[in-house]
Formats: sequence, C-alpha cells, structure tokens
Amino acid sequence: MATVKFSIQSNKRESQIYCRFSAGRGIYLKKRTGFTVNPEQWDEKLGQAKGRDAKVKALNTNLTRLDERIFTQFNKDISNGVEIDSKWLSYVIDDEFKRRTEEEAKEVKPIDGLVEYCSKFLADLDNRSDGGKRRGVSKATKQKYTSLVKKLKAFDKYMGKAYSLREVDLDYKSAFIKFLSGEEKISDNTIGRYLKVVKTIVLDARKHGLEVNPRIDDFKGFTVETPKVVLSFQEIDQIRNTNFKRKVLQDARDWLVIGCFLGQRVSDLLRINTRMIIEVDGIDMIELQQEKTKERVSIPIHPKVREVLALRGGEFPDSFARTMGSASTLFNLYIKEVCREAGINQLEHGKLKNEDTGRYEEGKYEKFKLVSSHICRRSFATNFYAQREYPTPMLMAVTGHKTEKMFLEYIGKDRDDYSIQLGKMWANQ
Repeated sequence: MATVKFSIQSNKRESQIYCRFSAGRGIYLKKRTGFTVNPEQWDEKLGQAKGRDAKVKALNTNLTRLDERIFTQFNKDISNGVEIDSKWLSYVIDDEFKRRTEEEAKEVKPIDGLVEYCSKFLADLDNRSDGGKRRGVSKATKQKYTSLVKKLKAFDKYMGKAYSLREVDLDYKSAFIKFLSGEEKISDNTIGRYLKVVKTIVLDARKHGLEVNPRIDDFKGFTVETPKVVLSFQEIDQIRNTNFKRKVLQDARDWLVIGCFLGQRVSDLLRINTRMIIEVDGIDMIELQQEKTKERVSIPIHPKVREVLALRGGEFPDSFARTMGSASTLFNLYIKEVCREAGINQLEHGKLKNEDTGRYEEGKYEKFKLVSSHICRRSFATNFYAQREYPTPMLMAVTGHKTEKMFLEYIGKDRDDYSIQLGKMWANQ
C-alpha cells in the first residue's frame, strides 16, 4: 500500500520538510518539499504544522495538495510503465508548485519505443533476479542483452524509423531476420536467440502495463540444429601420442587432452591450476566457479589428466597469454594446428566460415578445420554419455548444465536415446 508522510530532520529555526513516499516493491523515496517550518510548530506524529495562523494553514494546505498529487500521479504513472524513482518524486513535487521551467514541466510520458524500453531493461539488469538465487544477472546475460540493443539500434537506423513496442509483430520479425541475415551476416542460431530475447523484453514491458502488440505471443525464436563435432577417445589418444617441436603446440595439445576429460568451457579450462585441487574422501578434485554461470563444480581428476600432469612435474601447461580473450583466441588457433599434425583430417560434416562472404557454410571439411575450443566440453559430455555406467546427472554435475533437457540438446541427443540404450542393455542380458 502506498503511503506519504511528511517529516523534519533538524531543530533549526527553519527546518526543511521532507516527503517520504513508499509503495512496496522496493519503492522507498525521500525528497525535500521545498517548504520549511519552525520545529516548535511541527507535529511529527500527524506530519503537519500546528497552529491557527494563516501561515500554518497555508503550509498544511500545500502539504495536503502534494499528498493528493503524489497518489494521483503514482496511480497514473505506475499503470503506464513510468519508472518510479527519486527523479519521478522530484518532478511531481516541483511540478505541483510550478517550480520547473517550461521545458522541464513537460508531462512525463510512458516509454513507447522498443529500443527505449530495451535500454531501460538493460539499465535495470543489476536489480533483477537471476533465477531467484541472487540480485542481478550474470556478465554473460548482460552481454547478451547489450548486444541485442546494439542490433536493434542498427535495425532502426537501417529502416529509417524507430519502432514502437506495439509494432513488434510477425512483420517486424520477418524484416529483422532479413536484416540480421543479409546486412549483419549473423548465423541462424544467433538470429533465433536474438528473437527470443526481443520477445522476453516485450513481454516484460507488457507486465509493466505498457501497450504491446496483441500477437506478441506468436513471436517466437528458433534453434537450428547444427553439426556437433567431437573428438573420440581414440582421436584424443592419437593427439596425445603426437610429438610437437614448438612449445605452444605442446601446451595446446596438453590443454586439449585435459579439456576433453574435464568438460569445461575455455574460459574456465585455461585458468585451472594446481591451487584448485582439493582432496574429498581421498579423491583429488578440481573445484572452481564457472565464469559464465557462476555455478560451482567439483571435477574428479581423470587418469588421462594425471598422465599429462605427471609428465609436466604435476603442473598444468602455460595458458598462452595474460588475458583470457587473447588466450582463448590463441588456443583456438593452435589446436587446429595440433589436430592437423596429429592426422585428424578425415572429412566431416560441419560449418565453416567463408572468409569471402563472412558467413558460415555447411558442408564436408577436413575435421581439424572444424576444431575449436568448445570441442573439449562437448567431447567430454558426448563420450561419457555414450557409456552406460555414467548417469546423466553425474555428467551434468561436471559440465554445469542445469537441466537434463539442456544437456541432451547440447550433445544432440533426445529421450529416445534412453529407450535405445535400455533396449541394448536388455538384449545383452
């Protein structure tokens, strides 16, 4: 329930009168009213001046006016999606008593534009809940929304108009897809992800009382099945047994092998060190907090990883560069060379970027060309999922996937695979 209370905070002869406004949902505001009063003439309990002279009566009349104006403006603005913050309260107080310039006194209008609301959504991310576990969102989530806002601004500029929330319909979707694909050269999966985020933001605007297109529920993103390239256990051994003259390739080889048995993203893999190894019930584990999701995972050290570390005096390889961005780039570059020299060159179905067109094209390519840092995590999940003695939840505890559905989509499997696996087990019996 919204409440307005007036109070003073000092014993000075002319003390400032403050307005305190609260309306739940984290709305607790305090601003000066611009009026002053002698503390001896102030009733703190009633929140008004006491006395019968004309000056006191005029002051109380103004406070009553302000009280009524705040409630009226709040009920109007909250339903129109106007942000209720300190600036809003200052505007109401100043506007009620005509203290603003003509330009400043313009009516506060609700947000109407898509880019405008997206920018507000982005600015509010630190106050949103991330899965109900904490305040704010992950760095990766913030980057995702920031990237979308840039694309929406570019689209508005390309189309020569600023789209409103009400115009986000299926025609907008088609035009946006055409722009992202043709002008921005963005892959289909990234386009599908952008569309999902647009819908999320527009639905958020609707929750806040803003007018959106009634067909927004039909506005859907998509996911395109892409070829998933992995290294088999045999190929991992083939790489491990290949000798390289250059130290950077030796380091890349060993990180690649380690990564295929630890199942982590490159942003986590290349920062692993011996200080992260702890002992739990007599088992050596690597414990880390994943950079992208902030999930804490504990990873048992596989015998193949032990072999690599043993040959390095118990230490992990060097990580190519000081910054993670540079280290990841170099790792991606080096492991292609590692796989090429190791003979991982059979033709395989995948997607490769055409440097002339800037687009990813699907086709048959030598496998080493399709290798990237993500092959570590996907190879771990795929190889161990194929062995029935490793339950899916056990593997998810290492990869950090939150749901079984996400894990199965990640490795390109579905629930029918469970039925086939069960059938094979019964056939063996």
